Amino acid sequence: MPWARQLDAVNTYKKDGRSVNVIGVSRCAKNIGNAKLQSLWYTMDAGSDDTTSIVLEDREGNWDTLGDKVKQYLNNYIPPHQLISVTFYEDCHPCDNGHIMSLVTHKAGKAPIKLNESAARNVTAADTIYSMAIFRDETTGAAAKQALTHVNRRGGQEGHVVSTANDSNTN
Repeated sequence: MPWARQLDAVNTYKKDGRSVNVIGVSRCAKNIGNAKLQSLWYTMDAGSDDTTSIVLEDREGNWDTLGDKVKQYLNNYIPPHQLISVTFYEDCHPCDNGHIMSLVTHKAGKAPIKLNESAARNVTAADTIYSMAIFRDETTGAAAKQALTHVNRRGGQEGHVVSTANDSNTN
């Protein structure tokens, strides 16, 4: 199923006619059958109709640029208590077109209010809520170890979102 249809499916998903409590959404492109995989994780607790997933993208294959776009979006619109998940993924695998994306799932609604235009502006500078660190290595395990060291250095109480992505761009 194309990514656009999957985005619609995750944004309209109901179980037994009611919203579910979304706890995460992940995406990954696979080279077998040119598959585009999306997984929705949820509990049967009552969900919120404000739960929304949006796609941010970079068509040049630059993970740093995409990471900055995600960080800027989060800092501008999503208070931490409304963030559900962030996943980074390639459009296809291998990704020879340079199209990489991130799916951000949150409970701030389909048209979130800019944090600096809300009551939150009196609590903190909105552009400093989230930070981003990108780690690269030949293996996922080695990159995850770098991320773990970073998380432990900052402190586990800070709250962290960790996502991994293949980078098959051969250009």
